[in-house]
Amino acid sequence: MFPAPAVTAPAPATTTGRHSHDGRHAFPQPDGASPVGQRAAVTPAANIRPVDADAPQVYDDYYGALPTPDQSAQTVDGRVALSPTGAAPIGATPAGAPGWLDAGGTPVPPRSHASRIPRPRVPLSEPAIEVVGLTKSFDGKTVVNSVSFSVAPGTVLALLGPNGAGKTTTVNLLTTLLKPDSGVAKVAGHDVVKDAREVRKKIALTGQFAALDESLTGRENLVLFGRLQGLHKKAAQARADELLVLFDLVQAGARKVSEYSGGMRRRVDLACGLVTAPEVVFLDEPTTGLDPRSRQDVWSLVERLRDQGVTILLTTQYLEEADLLSDEIVVIDTGRIIASGTAEQLKAQTGGTFCDVTPAHLTELPHLESVLADLLGVGGHRNDVFLSVPAPGGADVLVEIVRRTTEAGIDLADITMRRPSLDDVFLALTSPGAPGAPVR
Repeated sequence: MFPAPAVTAPAPATTTGRHSHDGRHAFPQPDGASPVGQRAAVTPAANIRPVDADAPQVYDDYYGALPTPDQSAQTVDGRVALSPTGAAPIGATPAGAPGWLDAGGTPVPPRSHASRIPRPRVPLSEPAIEVVGLTKSFDGKTVVNSVSFSVAPGTVLALLGPNGAGKTTTVNLLTTLLKPDSGVAKVAGHDVVKDAREVRKKIALTGQFAALDESLTGRENLVLFGRLQGLHKKAAQARADELLVLFDLVQAGARKVSEYSGGMRRRVDLACGLVTAPEVVFLDEPTTGLDPRSRQDVWSLVERLRDQGVTILLTTQYLEEADLLSDEIVVIDTGRIIASGTAEQLKAQTGGTFCDVTPAHLTELPHLESVLADLLGVGGHRNDVFLSVPAPGGADVLVEIVRRTTEAGIDLADITMRRPSLDDVFLALTSPGAPGAPVR
């Protein structure tokens, strides 16, 4: 413990670093002592460089932040902590001794203000959603099997999988509608079991079907949701008007929801979830049953929310939707994760190129499939219009397809080569017999 030094008239000194308000400050020195190196306050010490305002806080962890005015002349660890202007650095040695010492007697290296007011460390941002080993069973059947993933703040994660894969159950666990049998999940920094009430304050959930009162107008539904969320009447009305503008529903806001199209209902449903500006939004198959125009409207809204820093977990069966909107994709099947990564990473895992073969007459599609059966393998697939044939050999496969279809008398309307799509990834991962595919 060191006695507080006597303070005399200030000697001019130069300070640098992130805490210098105008680049230079003066602070007094104790009698007979100069800063380390015995400099008489001229230029900065050689080992002190100016620090940009956005530079890493390399000095703060050692010295602490500048004290606020109300911290002036208070005691810290038994030593006097004076205000920044006209203050002696804390831990000054007795008069005549060189330099300054910390509480352990170690010389403090020269810098700008050496005030020892502790500054709390700022933690790195946590994931907006963090899931570890989440499991849920119903009647002895495991529907979510040790699922683990995380979502960075302000990003979109697509939870992709076929019907019955466990997507909706996972969402219900993360939104506190169900309790997990085991595992841990945190949303917006709160545990979904221990802090369920806090989680609900931070999130919005839009289910597969719009949860609206059809006897009310769109605006009345928004006001109702605002009141249920605790807003006062005027605040709820003002927020409803903001959301009508944001979702391009001003003209429709005065009409009853029963008169809305499917796309308009979905937009109002999404708007209701955003009445209180949530940090995390869960969208459970938000475009199911919508026409292409309405789907694109919803996609635009999701992109707008992401641009505003909202974290979104989106479940979908539409590969195009996941490819277009998501920053990360998690593929889930029979309750467990079978792949994860960006769309490009997943496509790269599938590898190679594909030949899309379209017969001139759709009735020839079964015949075409039988002719190319050995080329289809596990990675190939058929839809209602064409066959996608893996083409690891590139043009050689295309030539072979043309040869076989010509010999079989099958007229082709089109044959093209392309890179793998997310559809190829999904089918390759979830098809029975695919490597890593779940046993059904």
